[in-house]
Amino acid sequence: MDQRYVIEESVQRRYVGNRDAQTFLPFLLPHVRHGLDVLDAGCGVGSIALDLAPRVAPGRIVGIDADAGQIEIARASAAERGIDNAEFVTASVFELPFDDATFDIVYSEFAVGLFSAPSMTETIVGEGWASRDELDAVIAALREWGELPNAFAAWLYCGALGWTS
Repeated sequence: MDQRYVIEESVQRRYVGNRDAQTFLPFLLPHVRHGLDVLDAGCGVGSIALDLAPRVAPGRIVGIDADAGQIEIARASAAERGIDNAEFVTASVFELPFDDATFDIVYSEFAVGLFSAPSMTETIVGEGWASRDELDAVIAALREWGELPNAFAAWLYCGALGWTS
């Protein structure tokens, strides 16, 4: 059964389509520079990827999402804005259609919140990206961080993952 979270197109264009890198990924911007190849894993309608595209040109930004409808919106937005160094592909983050070391930067803004806790935890620990203890430390840090701006959004995503009590 397909359990993707699908957002109605008008909402995608109004809300999701207006997100930008400065607001949602400020920690990443110091690392983004011209000539890099970047993967946005779970790009949705591509708003952040399209915001980053001029910053990496002549490098490229590739956005992937499991929802073909969102990919179509991203492609249309790129064409409307005349951005030619961005491409969008319908694909799963669990089965990337790219060779290893294809990208200089890989990020996922909020897509992690759409994965189930057991599968995401299994992937993170199984791939050796972090141990269970390290994941627990992240949750502890998020609890301390709870008073900072945007903490509520992070808490909601952790809650969706089942990482909060």
